[in-house]
Amino acid sequence: MNKRGVALILAFVVTLVLGLLLGSVFLKTMNENNLVKRNVNSTRALWVAEAGVAQAVRNILGHNGNGNLNNGSYVWTSTFWRTIGANDYYNIVSTGTVLLPSGGSIRRQVSAVARTPAVDADRFPFSIVSSGDLCFGGNCRGDADRFVHPQPDPLTLGLDPVLYPQEIVCPGGVCWEERNTGINFLDLFGFEANDIRALANNVYNNNNFPGSGISGVTWVDVPVGQTLSLTGGGGSSYNNPNGTGILIVNGDVEMAAGQYLFRGIIYVIGRFAARGTFDGYGSVIVQARTEIEESTINGTPDFFHSRFDIEEALRTLSANTAFIVSWSESMP
Repeated sequence: MNKRGVALILAFVVTLVLGLLLGSVFLKTMNENNLVKRNVNSTRALWVAEAGVAQAVRNILGHNGNGNLNNGSYVWTSTFWRTIGANDYYNIVSTGTVLLPSGGSIRRQVSAVARTPAVDADRFPFSIVSSGDLCFGGNCRGDADRFVHPQPDPLTLGLDPVLYPQEIVCPGGVCWEERNTGINFLDLFGFEANDIRALANNVYNNNNFPGSGISGVTWVDVPVGQTLSLTGGGGSSYNNPNGTGILIVNGDVEMAAGQYLFRGIIYVIGRFAARGTFDGYGSVIVQARTEIEESTINGTPDFFHSRFDIEEALRTLSANTAFIVSWSESMP
């Protein structure tokens, strides 16, 4: 064989080897690209499933049914149902799907459990309680006073005694308890104060607080050295209240002279003063900022312990809040 023939065969072999190598590299690159795309789409499917969980939580709060979304490329379906025997726990299953240009799809499924705050009126057993001195007409008793004034006969108020039962807590209808007891916001509501503020239906300060017609969860910030003054007016009957729900005042508050009615829970982080004809049905809690602060009750205000109104107030918080307590990925 001459040299020209050997060179031709060698060139052919080299070309064949290079072609095989280039083909192998090309196939490997294509496979890696496909794996990367599949991993990206799988991650997207998981995010879509998580979006379905978030929507299910919103539907729980809004008392809506199950949801779904299809925007042409991403699809999620989510369902939720109450856990038997536990009304404040919900099971959620959400499936996220990414539709591929090739016609196929990738799916991921998430199972979760969400909880809404339990309504526990037993945490609020008093009509009014203060972590500092509680003074009635200038008469201060003890370092941490708790006072129970039972709700009057509902028939005298024109109320249904089944919904508004009369509560006789202590003989004679009045009960004092003197204890050196602190007040813990988290223990009462199940949330830290900052979390409640973030969940509130309305957040005001002492300049724009409307005073009347408040409902839901209301938070009011009062700067140190200033006082939130509630001057009464508006509804003066039990069925036409000035305010309902949970009212949290971060600062000093005064229920001034005039008619003012509130049904639910009032929580004051500061000093509390009440006079005039203020009526409260539910529970008032005063967390004094300093040990020397005292809360004063003058005039003819009445604080009635109403379990029904406490439960209704806590339901306003429950209706605003649901959060995930467990999460796991399941097979679609």
